[in-house]
Amino acid sequence: MPVVLALAAIGVATVLGLAAMGAVRVASGGARLAADLAALSAGRALLDAIPAALVDPWDLRGRLRDAARRAAAQSADGSGARVDDLRLVGQARIPMEVEVRVRRPGPLGTSITATARAGVAAVAGMPRDGPVGWATGGG
Repeated sequence: MPVVLALAAIGVATVLGLAAMGAVRVASGGARLAADLAALSAGRALLDAIPAALVDPWDLRGRLRDAARRAAAQSADGSGARVDDLRLVGQARIPMEVEVRVRRPGPLGTSITATARAGVAAVAGMPRDGPVGWATGGG
């Protein structure tokens, strides 16, 4: 009888461990999605804010960063995450890339972090549907 109880306890512990590992995997997928969406929103806001920011060139990068941060925060909130860090990539006066790091609650009191980038691709001729954008995401 003790052997049966020990095997049952091992089986239950195994099932609980697998469930926790699955929950972490699902939470990390949600964090990656939140980072991707926040980066895309920040990239779009960056593109939209450039014309207005050029009118007054003082602290151009700061105003562009603020516009991108607001858009990323709004998107991350909708995904159940929060923006930990946002930076404009490169040293150009008018940045064309943004990197966003988000944090999302995970199982058992943990938090999952994910980072994604988005930007504007310069093309020789403007496509009919507007500027071309790109995004990359990851853990």
